[in-house]
Amino acid sequence: MRIILGRKADAVRQAFTDAFADKNSEYYKTAVREKRLFSDGLCYIGYLWDCMKNRETVSEKAALERASQAEKVLVMWDLNSKEMIPVPNYWKYPKSAVLELPGSKLESILPTLPEDVYFFDESFLWTAALTHEYGDKGRRYCLVCDLR
Repeated sequence: MRIILGRKADAVRQAFTDAFADKNSEYYKTAVREKRLFSDGLCYIGYLWDCMKNRETVSEKAALERASQAEKVLVMWDLNSKEMIPVPNYWKYPKSAVLELPGSKLESILPTLPEDVYFFDESFLWTAALTHEYGDKGRRYCLVCDLR
């Protein structure tokens, strides 16, 4: 696994947002685009999955299968503040990092990832998202977006 930091991670995050976020939505404008200063740095208060284009609800299994089939998968999470998510030791990696690893290794790192997490590859043509929300029958709310 490679941990991508700094400008390279920022560029990957921006490319993800450019590809998958509906930047014209009011939610994006108020909850994601405008970062606020918290004690742990600049963060947004929303979730990218709430403004994803062309999103389709899927099972957690389907989302993970989609991501684990990628030869190389990139992994990132929302830039939320510890003030909004007061879970001790929540981020196991630097908050603004992006991870790169073989898709086949994804399930082995799942316990180390935040709840709201995004999987995609360098094509930026698809993403799978696991969220912190659970719906009917205790099923985790998960999404995929395929731009092909």
